[in-house]
Amino acid sequence: MKSNSQTPRWSLPYCTPIPSAPQLRRRAKAARIAAYVLLGVALIAPVVQFQVGTMRRIRKAEELTRLHPGRPLAGFKQHKGAIGRWRKAVRQFWGGWDIYQDPSKPIRHGENRASAPSLSKIEADRAQLHPNMPFVVILLTPLAYLPVPVMAVVFNLLKLVALLGAFWLAGRLASHEGRRIPDWVLGLGLVGAMPFIIGDIQHGNTNGFVLFAVVFHLWAYRRGRDIASGASLALAICLKMTPALFVVYWLYQRNWKLLVAMVAGLVIFAVIIPGVAVGPARFADLTGSWLDNLILPGLVEGAWYPIHINQSLPGVFSRYFLGKPNPNGDIFWNPDDNPYDHQQQHGWIAFISLSDGTVKWLIRVAQVVVVGLMGWAIGWRKLPRDDGRRMLHYGLVACGMMLLNQRTWDHHAGVLLVGSVAIWSAIGFGVFSRSLRILTMCLMLMSWVLIWVTRSSACKLIAAISGAGSDVGEYWGDLMQAYAPVFYCFLLLLGAGVILSVAMRRSSPPYARVRQKLSA
Repeated sequence: MKSNSQTPRWSLPYCTPIPSAPQLRRRAKAARIAAYVLLGVALIAPVVQFQVGTMRRIRKAEELTRLHPGRPLAGFKQHKGAIGRWRKAVRQFWGGWDIYQDPSKPIRHGENRASAPSLSKIEADRAQLHPNMPFVVILLTPLAYLPVPVMAVVFNLLKLVALLGAFWLAGRLASHEGRRIPDWVLGLGLVGAMPFIIGDIQHGNTNGFVLFAVVFHLWAYRRGRDIASGASLALAICLKMTPALFVVYWLYQRNWKLLVAMVAGLVIFAVIIPGVAVGPARFADLTGSWLDNLILPGLVEGAWYPIHINQSLPGVFSRYFLGKPNPNGDIFWNPDDNPYDHQQQHGWIAFISLSDGTVKWLIRVAQVVVVGLMGWAIGWRKLPRDDGRRMLHYGLVACGMMLLNQRTWDHHAGVLLVGSVAIWSAIGFGVFSRSLRILTMCLMLMSWVLIWVTRSSACKLIAAISGAGSDVGEYWGDLMQAYAPVFYCFLLLLGAGVILSVAMRRSSPPYARVRQKLSA
């Protein structure tokens, strides 16, 4: 492997070990081509699926409008994925509506409906509890005024570009002192993260862009560009609040220049730009509504989000320890969707029924343990910027983002690509004992089983084969997710990252130039 100074600037962030024997060389090249084809199919297939689903919903909406002229289509999801909801929210935002209102609360005083007489032509029902701050709504605005099929294509193509950029930069980050990682390390990392990335494409969400912003900020720091790194972190925080955990990491690492740049970026992105776009008074009103209804309930008030898809530590503990008839343990309830008195399906899986206060204390203790493990594994010493062990630390922070948040759906977890690649790089080349190498490899393989075998699609397939029907298969999938297999995947990655970070803390050098074998 060549040093960073000898490697051409245009080279790939990884290298491909090619055997010397002619027959093995042909097999290696064929395997490499097959891997690229498989990656392309894995990324393009959900984009095509998303587009087909969008067109079907458009045709269905047109058919319903033709059969029932003049009747609003409230209750019918006319667009596939989250961006369909956001299209409505963006238009109502510019029409003067407060898109951050809680349906169980009265309308805020500052809302101006009179300025939007054409909104009934856009959607019959109002947008409520839109998750993104006003700055992100402004970013989404050009997409919202495109025809729906074009909007879906442009959004997904931009996401594919962001994902490919994130893969590229992740390969750069995993290298130690400029040595290029082998392509199989990046491939194994993608195997662990791809279900989350595919899920985000299928949901039409922004987590692919969050992944790119997070990885770019880490890459910029590695290159010594603290201002660019801080600005990219600010953008990631605006897109999804969970990357704010990296602020704690940089405080712990005492990188003040990056933090100042991040604060400046937040002021520009989250305050100045939307304040100029909508005016100071309306910006203050909308931001207050967003904080009151979307951020503070989970961050400060300890609101419960027990729905089965929530794989965060608070979500899992609510389902495990709040039993019937406590609604805060109902595996089908998400307060963001509707008030509990509108809930139609109910279910509980609690192992033991405790009080809300007791479970909140259990959550706090568990969160302190997670943060303590992260701090112990990272340590107080500041590593060089191009030290490969830093990416292990970044992976720990990414695991913390998933575990500590109030709401974590599995398609939020694409950012775990950082940890997955770092762990496989350490397993392959880290200098530590053989027993720990086998242990961490087993942890990673177990995480693969949890995220691939326990998918809802697998439950639906089993139900279809057994003749139980699609509704039963969907229920099995919901029940499987309620027991939190993805949550345990997060724990396995956290455990592997902690073990490797501690084991390699005093290794000199921490990485060998050749792969470390499992055999004695």
